[in-house]
Amino acid sequence: LYQRVGEQIDAWLLFGRWPATGAVAEDAANFALVDSVLRETLEVFGAACFLAMVLAFAAYYRRNDPESIEQSSNPISAASDTWPAIYRLNGLTVFLVVVGCLAMAWIGVVLLDLIRVSDSWDRPLWEQLFHNNRPAEWAQWTLLLVGAVLSAFLSARLSGDPSRFFFLMGFGLILIFFEDTSDLRHTFYREYLSPGLGDRIAGIPTRVIGNSIYFSLIASIPVYALVRYGRSVWDSRPTRNFMLAGFGIYALAGGLSALSQLGDLYIRLGEVINTWVFASRWPWPETMSEDRAHFYVMDSLVEESIELLGAACLLAMVLSYAWYHRSKWRHPDGEHR
Repeated sequence: LYQRVGEQIDAWLLFGRWPATGAVAEDAANFALVDSVLRETLEVFGAACFLAMVLAFAAYYRRNDPESIEQSSNPISAASDTWPAIYRLNGLTVFLVVVGCLAMAWIGVVLLDLIRVSDSWDRPLWEQLFHNNRPAEWAQWTLLLVGAVLSAFLSARLSGDPSRFFFLMGFGLILIFFEDTSDLRHTFYREYLSPGLGDRIAGIPTRVIGNSIYFSLIASIPVYALVRYGRSVWDSRPTRNFMLAGFGIYALAGGLSALSQLGDLYIRLGEVINTWVFASRWPWPETMSEDRAHFYVMDSLVEESIELLGAACLLAMVLSYAWYHRSKWRHPDGEHR
């Protein structure tokens, strides 16, 4: 279908000028005309329409219903409203559950991959749990996406600086989610940086420079939220602790990932961990080189574990402040932490 539609578009609208060479290339070019150009254009317009819908309704609501805005910005009134059941979760409980699941995954890796209590596995367990697009990443994506949605809802229930803080945090969590699910930095390097600038700039790998700038841009929104509005949520001790832990953990993960290609950092660190911590028992598939296996010690096992803990901290931060906010206005004379 796509080839036929592309052929008709090329013939009737582009006057046969859509670039293609050879019979096979022509079919592929006609398919790409619909699959890439036309479909991607429609999806961009669709996404823009949904965003415009949200912004238009927000403008309409503020213009035509100011009393509801004033009432919803009142903390006492907002706290008395019905909240989604998910906000009944305790942030510390969620964090401990994630830590427990991560600990069980590590125990499994130790038993099956390092001690090798069983030879029934055809692939190393670390590859099945911590490799790209595996359960560790799925869990992280879930935590990030849920955290972003809950941040947006919490921002709507609050007012002033706390509302602005969680709005920006929700936006930042979405950016982290998209980065982790799509790995755009690799595409950006492969398609633009490497062909245009080469492999090195002033002796520094181009990938390291590109990754550093890329991660800095993604981090700029959460960091701005922390610096500009972080004090507004400082009174809640659990929120404060999870916020600082989450930012610190993601700063560590981002810094390591950005510098992973600098002097083969990940390969060297992975080799050190395998030698001194794993007693040289780190397994890898036969199709994988030793250097690549040492690279994945850091890139898969260590980095994915760090990022999962960071995502759990940021979700716990949102949940803990929701608890603090609700209890504060229901019990104004009590001590709330």
